[in-house]
Amino acid sequence: MEAPIEQCYQALHAGAITSFELIEHLFDPGEFLQSCMAGLAPGGIFVCTTPNWHGFDIQVLQERSSNVCAPNHLNYFNPHSVTTLLRRVGFEEITVTTPGELDVDIVYNQIAGGVMSPEELPVLGNFIKNATPEAREDLQRFLQRHNLSSNMMAVAKKPNGSSA
Repeated sequence: MEAPIEQCYQALHAGAITSFELIEHLFDPGEFLQSCMAGLAPGGIFVCTTPNWHGFDIQVLQERSSNVCAPNHLNYFNPHSVTTLLRRVGFEEITVTTPGELDVDIVYNQIAGGVMSPEELPVLGNFIKNATPEAREDLQRFLQRHNLSSNMMAVAKKPNGSSA
């Protein structure tokens, strides 16, 4: 089936629907999510990924981040806002994680490439510039555990008794 879900959800009864790096580009992500909900079978799972506006490399790099690129990204989500939107549409059992692997490397590469100086990021700038790969990996794991990575994944379930 080759059509936007908003045009074909009536023909679906899917056990799972995935959306990778899409909702931040949509004019109306709520309408898209309602169509996903309607296209799922009761108990079906919706999985999406989107940048986390509260994520480390986005917050550090700000306008120098490749994720801050209007007019391509029309919406910026964080763990709370994506959870709120999914609940508003009717999803339940929502889990949001930030499993990203590259936040520290992205900032490191910007410092190493001269795009930003370590002094622009007090304490962490020099740490990231001079740290061992193992130390940078430890920082990345910390970001993941505390929902601070800029890569975000949400998993939500359509209620079992729901037909909408």
